[in-house]
Amino acid sequence: MTDRVCIIPVRSGSKGVPHKNIRPFLGTPLLAHSVHHAREADQFSHVAVTSDSDEYLDIARAAGATVCIKRPDALATDTAGSMDVLLHALKVCEEESGNRFNTIALLQATSPLRHPLHIREAIAKLEDGNMDSVVSVADAKNSPYFNLLERSHSKDTYVLSKDLPIAVTRRQDAPDVFRLNGSIYVWERGALLTQQRTLCDRTGIYRMPSLCSVDIDTEEDWAFAELAAALLDQRDTAKAKAD
Repeated sequence: MTDRVCIIPVRSGSKGVPHKNIRPFLGTPLLAHSVHHAREADQFSHVAVTSDSDEYLDIARAAGATVCIKRPDALATDTAGSMDVLLHALKVCEEESGNRFNTIALLQATSPLRHPLHIREAIAKLEDGNMDSVVSVADAKNSPYFNLLERSHSKDTYVLSKDLPIAVTRRQDAPDVFRLNGSIYVWERGALLTQQRTLCDRTGIYRMPSLCSVDIDTEEDWAFAELAAALLDQRDTAKAKAD
C-alpha cells in the first residue's frame, strides 16, 4: 500500500447546491463518504483531502483523512484547474510523507454511491493492465451513432453526431459508448506527471452500475441520489436474505 495515495478535492463554493460537500447525505457530510470509501478500500497508505476551507478540512480529518491540505489562493478560485489541484496535492503528500506514490487515485466527493470494491477493481485494472490511467464510466443512455444530433457544418440541418458506414436502425447494433461518471480516476505516476491529463495515451475504463454512478451537481441530482441509495439498500437486503 505504501506506493498508493488517494486524493479527494473539495472546494467550498457551489452554485447548484450551496455547500454541498459538507451537506449531510444520509446523515453524513457528503465529502466524508468518499473518505470512508478510500479508507475501506484498504489500498492507500495516505488519504488526502485538499480544500480552500478550514471547516471542510476539519470534517475531512474527523472522517479519517490522513493528510489535510489547505490550498494556496491561486488554486482556490472558480477557474483553478482540477489537474493543477491534483498535482499540488500529490507534491504536498510526497514531501510530507517522504514517499513516492506510483499509483494516484482521485475520488470525486460528489459521488457518494461508489463502493470500496469499485476503487480496488479500478486500481487493479490500472496496475494489472499496465495502463497510464483508468477512469470510471457508466453505460451512456444516448449514442452519437443512434440518437444524438448536432447541427451540420455544411448545410442548415441536423445530423447524427457520428456516422457509420452502414446506418444502424437499432441501438443494440451501434458501438458501445460510455459516459464518464466522475467517481474514480487512477493514474500511473509517470504518466500523470508527463501527460497531465485525464485521458492519457493508454486509458482504460472501469464500468460501474448506473445507480452507483450518480454525480451530485443540482438539487435534482441530490434527490435522485437519495432514491438510488434506497434502491441499492433494498437490493443489498434482498441479496442478504437470499444468501
